[in-house]
Amino acid sequence: MNRLATILIPALLLLGCTRSAGPPWRLIELGKGSVADHLKSGWVRIESDSGHHWLLPDQGSEELAILARDLRSLPEIACGDKVRLLPGDMPLSIRHAAGWTGTDSLTVQWQCVDQTGLAALFLEEIQRDSASANPWEALWISMLQIHHPDTQRHDGVPLRMGEEVTLRVATHCADGRRLMPDTVRLTFRIGDAGQVAPALEEGLRHIHSESQWSVWSTSSDAFGSEAHPELGLPAHMPLQFSASVE
Repeated sequence: MNRLATILIPALLLLGCTRSAGPPWRLIELGKGSVADHLKSGWVRIESDSGHHWLLPDQGSEELAILARDLRSLPEIACGDKVRLLPGDMPLSIRHAAGWTGTDSLTVQWQCVDQTGLAALFLEEIQRDSASANPWEALWISMLQIHHPDTQRHDGVPLRMGEEVTLRVATHCADGRRLMPDTVRLTFRIGDAGQVAPALEEGLRHIHSESQWSVWSTSSDAFGSEAHPELGLPAHMPLQFSASVE
C-alpha cells in the first residue's frame, strides 16, 4: 500500500499542475478592456499586415450576439492587444466578420472606438480619399445603425395633403454632438416643397397625428456635403434627424 501511495501521489500532483491550453495567438502588445464587451455599444477595428478592417456582423443584433459569444469562447482579447495569429485558429464567425480568407499568419491589433472615435477615423479617411467620400459616408452610416438604428412610429390619425402640421426636429452629428442647442419647430402644409431636409421626406409620406421617427442621413440629404463652420459641421458629416408631430 505504501508503495502504491508513493506512485499515485506524485502522479496526482502532476495532474493538478497541468496547464490549460494557452490562447491561439502570441501576444506582442498588451491592451485593456474586453473586445467582446465593447462590441455591445461600440465598434472594433482590426489593424493587420494588410491594412484595417472593421469587425462587423453581416446582419443585426443576432449576428452581433453570436460574434460576441464566440469572442468570449476564447481567452480574453483586450482592446489594444497586438497579437500574431493564424486565422484558421479563430472561430468561423470571427474569421468571417474580420474578412480573413487566407491561412497565413497575421499580426493583428484590436482597436476599440466609441462614437466620437468612429467619427475621427472616418473623417480622416474622407480627408485622405476625398474622391471616395460618398462611399465612406455610406459605410459610416451603416455602422452607426448597428447601435443606433433608424426608427419610425406612425400612430393616430393619418394627415392629408394640404393639412397644416408642426414638426419638432432635433439634429445630432455622427460624432454624437447635438447640432443645435434647441429643438427646431417647423410649421407648414403637407405637400409644400422644400420645408424639411430631404432625409425627412420619406417620413412625411406616412405622417399621422402622432408620428415620430428618426433617420440617419448623408450630408447631401441634409445641409449639403460642404463644411458649415458656423455650425461646427465638417464636410461629409452624416446627421441624425429625430422628428415628431406636435
